[in-house]
Amino acid sequence: MSENRPGRKPGRPKAGDAEHLSELVVDTALKMFQQRGFEATTIGAVAEACGMSKHTLYRRFSSKEALFVAAIARERVSVLAKFASIDVTGPDTMTALHETCAALFEVAVSPGSTDLYRMCIGAVPKFPMIGAEFALTEGRIQEILLPLVVRAQEEGLLAKQDPVALCGHLYYSIIGEIWGHALLGLSYVQDYDRRRAVFDANWAIFLNGLGTPNGLQGNAVSG
Repeated sequence: MSENRPGRKPGRPKAGDAEHLSELVVDTALKMFQQRGFEATTIGAVAEACGMSKHTLYRRFSSKEALFVAAIARERVSVLAKFASIDVTGPDTMTALHETCAALFEVAVSPGSTDLYRMCIGAVPKFPMIGAEFALTEGRIQEILLPLVVRAQEEGLLAKQDPVALCGHLYYSIIGEIWGHALLGLSYVQDYDRRRAVFDANWAIFLNGLGTPNGLQGNAVSG
């Protein structure tokens, strides 16, 4: 006579297990997208790496595009978390703005961010939604900059221009050059001292060109 042992009943996984599986899929897909690009990453490869069937994966994500959107959203959470330790409410507005821009600069040249951006550029012509999702991350970062820019304007440290437009100028003046060079694979980007010199130069250009009316350079952080 065989012994009856309690076992797990077949069916859908419990809520906690399902959430864990979804996180595993998204994390695995994100790494594959970064390493292989969008086109070369397949649902089958992600499913196999997660130890599940394609059918099980498709029950969670209806398409590779949907999986990519989830992966970018996960990366966005990781990126925004890097700004959490900066005191954006302290009394020294320009120091907070400077530290936030420095953090943004380092995020922009991190290998994972560069790989994703390079992949997005290649995939956007066929899948415009990829570009829109990546742009959402840029928008969220600029939302972090905006209250600091407004405070600096109120304190007379930045020019009285449209603060949203000013955030856009600040964002791209800080990361534009180094991001382009990172995408091209220029080796100096991996040298902290050399890329920091680029950041300091771009920060100074922003302040001198737009940010310090009436010669208030003494109140700004120069790096």
